[in-house]
Order: sequence, then structure tokens, then C-alpha cells
Amino acid sequence: MPKAGITVKGEAKREKILRKALQLFNRYGVERIGTREVARALKMRPGHVTYYFPDKDSLVLALGLELRALNDGVQLDGTVTSVDELLGRFEQVMRNHIAYRGLVLSMARVLSALPQTRAEYRVIQEGRLTGIRACLHGLIAAGQLVPLTLVQQEFLVSCISLISRGWVVESLAGGYDLEERIPHYLGLIQGLLWPYRIL
Repeated sequence: MPKAGITVKGEAKREKILRKALQLFNRYGVERIGTREVARALKMRPGHVTYYFPDKDSLVLALGLELRALNDGVQLDGTVTSVDELLGRFEQVMRNHIAYRGLVLSMARVLSALPQTRAEYRVIQEGRLTGIRACLHGLIAAGQLVPLTLVQQEFLVSCISLISRGWVVESLAGGYDLEERIPHYLGLIQGLLWPYRIL
């Protein structure tokens, strides 16, 4: 969060620091990069970075808020009227994950190190699950899916959520290019929905 009274020039510097931190996190991982490494990469004194971001945790939190805002902008709700539309929205979420892959890959460590973030993540995750449920209800209302039992619905919600949260780690662990792997995971979601489709 920017300091009160920050100038336009200061906002530009803050943004430059965030972009460089994201680039370094994506390349080397959150665990290996701190404010000193960001300052060095920008050819700044460490104090210039810590004026805007006192420590690495504040950089991680700021970038995490950016990723959250991007994902919040993808409407996973009852306005979904076709499976293709649902897949398109999940594709955007996956592209957001690629852009912030350093954070996504380090999420478990970040959550264990920052208790406040862990509590917020639980709330965010419940909202995401509610969004997936709403998507399924939208598809049923649009005549794309048969009515689901609660067990079927929760099965689909859990599987789709796991794909969405774990695909980056699984892809990179398998040596795959993330962009090229998106269709595979969208295909898994489509395959999960297939038995419930109205054709």
C-alpha cells in the first residue's frame, strides 16, 4: 500500500519496484528474492525500495493483491451460459496465474509464513468455490447441464478448484511450458462436465 501523500513520481517508482519484484519472483522464486535483490536489479539503494516496501512480505502482499484483483475481474458466477464461456473464463484465470507464477508457486510457503494472509486466503477460496457453484447453476439454468445432486455439484466444484489451484505446479514439475499446457487443463474441466452435458 502506498504511503500517504506519495507523489506521481513516487507512484511510478513504486510501480517500477513492483514490476521488477514480480519479474524476479517469477524467475527465481519468492524465497530467493528480497528487497536487496530488487534494489540491486534496479540499480537503487536498498533504502529506496524499503521506503515503499519495508520488507519482502510487503512486496508479496502488494503483488498478491494485484493477482486477486485480476482473478476477481474474471466473473465466475451465474452469468455463465455455456461451457465454452466457462472455459474462456478459466483460461483467463490461468493466464493470470502465468503472469504471477512466482507467487502461485510459493503460495503454500507464503500462507504458512503470513498468518493474516492465510486467514484472508480462506475467505477468498470460499468465495472462489461459491463462484464455481454459481457457474454450474448458470449452466444448468441455461440448459447446458442436467440438474446436479449436491454430491455431484461438490465433486465438480472440488475437482475444478484443484485444477485451477494446482495446474501451475504440476505443469512445471512435469517440464511443460505453461502457455502450451493451458488446453490440457481446460480439457480436464471439459471432461469433468461431459457426463452432465445436455447435448
